[in-house]
Amino acid sequence: MKSLTPVYYLHFGYQCPGKDYMAQGAREAAAALERQYLEVGVDVMEKPGYAERYNSFYPGLVVIDEMRCAWPAKGEELLYIYKTGEALAGEYAPANLEVAEPQEVVALTPELGGAAACICNPSGSQQKAAWFQSMADRGAGSTLGFLALDNGQPVAAVEFLPGNLIPYPYTDKHASDLIITCLYSDTKTKDYRPALVRKMIAEAPGLGFQRIRAAAGLETPYPNGPVSFFEGFGFETGAHLDTMMLKKRWDEMFEVRLNL
Repeated sequence: MKSLTPVYYLHFGYQCPGKDYMAQGAREAAAALERQYLEVGVDVMEKPGYAERYNSFYPGLVVIDEMRCAWPAKGEELLYIYKTGEALAGEYAPANLEVAEPQEVVALTPELGGAAACICNPSGSQQKAAWFQSMADRGAGSTLGFLALDNGQPVAAVEFLPGNLIPYPYTDKHASDLIITCLYSDTKTKDYRPALVRKMIAEAPGLGFQRIRAAAGLETPYPNGPVSFFEGFGFETGAHLDTMMLKKRWDEMFEVRLNL
């Protein structure tokens, strides 16, 4: 008899350009378990209650009963985690890159959304650009982050939205909150993120923001971080948000915030 409990894939649209890859893994797991597959957009305009129900601070989250995985995984990998409750073999170790200054930091506009996606997943560039435009159309403004360029190529980005457009269950969200949705650097080159954070802090008040907030891993840079990275820029570490499976390891998630 087939289970009536679906396999859920919760996502914030194409905030992550790897959305389709993660969806495919969830579909494969649902088929193997002979369960219904349900894809839910946790957008504030659609079904924001799902993000709160499953305590999701992530661009993508696969839920199978009590198992929650926020890292892109194949169907067979999700099944292993679900059946054993254990992380996959092997160590997820964040890249220890040399910090470097990019040649240029520019405002991340909807037109540059595709370029930002190319840093981690070029196949999702068109969808990412369209998602950026949809956020701008809803009142996010024309600056949705900052993009680091080196030799004319995108090498790192910080993306953010005002709190009123964020579906994640932060407490006391306001439009004057700049909430980081993703901070990432090309893991094969150098770490250009510090320049982006400095630029963001300097420009945020002029964009109408009064504080900066993010979910950060205690030891990993997923979905942002680690926590110590933000503390180096004066952020305070606040509430514990979650304990999350990242396919090859568990990590503790905390909110970090900076009053401007």
